[in-house]
Amino acid sequence: MPDEPERPASIRRIVVALDASRSSLAALEAAAELAAAVNAELAGLFVEDENLVRLAGLPLAREFDRISDRPRSMDTGELRRHMARQAGRARRALSEQAETRKVSWSFRTVRGNVTHEVRAAASEADLLVLGSRGRSPGSMIGSTARELLTEMPTLVLVAPPAGPGRGSVDVLFDGTDKGERALTLASDLALSRDRPLRVLIAPDGETEKRQDHAKAVLGELAGLATYEEIDLQGLRAAPARLRARGCGLLVLSRGALHALGEEAAKWISDLQCPLLVVD
Repeated sequence: MPDEPERPASIRRIVVALDASRSSLAALEAAAELAAAVNAELAGLFVEDENLVRLAGLPLAREFDRISDRPRSMDTGELRRHMARQAGRARRALSEQAETRKVSWSFRTVRGNVTHEVRAAASEADLLVLGSRGRSPGSMIGSTARELLTEMPTLVLVAPPAGPGRGSVDVLFDGTDKGERALTLASDLALSRDRPLRVLIAPDGETEKRQDHAKAVLGELAGLATYEEIDLQGLRAAPARLRARGCGLLVLSRGALHALGEEAAKWISDLQCPLLVVD
C-alpha cells in the first residue's frame, strides 16, 4: 500500500483574469466561491490588450458600427476609453462578489500582451481562474485559456459561462503522482465546500488495486467518496455524462488532459462545470 502523499500547499491567493465578458464574470463567481470556501485572497486582473491597440492604429483597420453594421475606421483613443470602462465594470463586479462572500480582494489594470500578463500574475498566485470563452464570438474555448491551461505550471481553473456548479466534486485518478495531487486537492475542496466526492478510476487492468490506492491517498476520507471506473473512451464522453448528473467541479491532472490530444479543446468547451487542472 503506498505511503500517504504530502498534502498540497494551501490555496491562499487566487488570481482571476477579467475582461467584463459574460465568461470572465462567470469565472469571477467561481473564483469568489472558491476563495470563500478556502479563505483565500481574491486578486482581479484586467489587461488592456496592446495588440488590439496596435491593430486599431493601422490605416486599414476597421470596426463595424453596432447600429448601422457598417465598417468605420478604428479610433485608438475611443478603444482605450472603452477598455477603461470595461475595467471599471470588472472592478465593481469583483468588489460585489468579494464583499458578498466576505473575502479579501484586490484589483489592478495592466497594459500588455494578455497571455504574458496573465501568466506573470499567475506566477505569484496559488491558483489562476479563467473564463472558458474569449471575447471573440464562438463556442470553443478561448485561445488564451487554452494556452494557459496546457502550459502553466500551476493550478488552473476554467469556468464555463454558466458559472460555478452546485453538484459533486469529481476527480479522475490515474495512479500517478499528479493523479494523487489531483485526488488530494479534490477531497480538500469537497470537504471545504460540503460537496459529495466522486472518484473516477482510470483502469490499468487492475481496477481494484487502483481503487485501493485511491482510498489510501484519501485516508480517513475514503469512506465518504464514491468510486467508479472510467476508461479513455468514457473520459471522452464525460462532458455529457457529467452534465446529466450535475457535476459541480471536475479535477484532473494535466497529463490526463493531454491524453485527450486534439479533442481537448472541444472537450473542455462541452463541459458545463468548472474544470480544475493540476500540474
